[in-house]
Amino acid sequence: MKKLVLIAALIALPTLSAAEQAFVYPRAGADAELIEVDGMLYTLHITAKCKLPIANASNLQQADIYNRSKPDVGCWGKTLNPGGAEAIVIGPHGNIETLTLLNMKRVELLRTGGAKVIGPALSMDEYTDNVRKYHDSLR
Repeated sequence: MKKLVLIAALIALPTLSAAEQAFVYPRAGADAELIEVDGMLYTLHITAKCKLPIANASNLQQADIYNRSKPDVGCWGKTLNPGGAEAIVIGPHGNIETLTLLNMKRVELLRTGGAKVIGPALSMDEYTDNVRKYHDSLR
């Protein structure tokens, strides 16, 4: 019986310790390695699905929009921009914002509500490589 409990705990361990990754648009002056909730303007979830009752919601992800004490929950998705850097965010009342992933950070979301920065959401090298591939595809 003890072996069965130990095996179940070991199987569950990776899922318990894996933090959700997201893209965060930080406020000016937000710390470079750790971003607290009050330092976030947008959190674009990579795996959480859009829950708004809008067309094509199944193709969008959840976005948290921080403009008050409790974030508004909206949706986001990448545009067809060949650089792969442009995203739209749809707020809960249908308002739309366009953001660039070049200004965002890839983070691991923490249980405290903050986020640990892993790196850029999209590096300039990735962006220029995407544009080059697009231009090459037109030849």
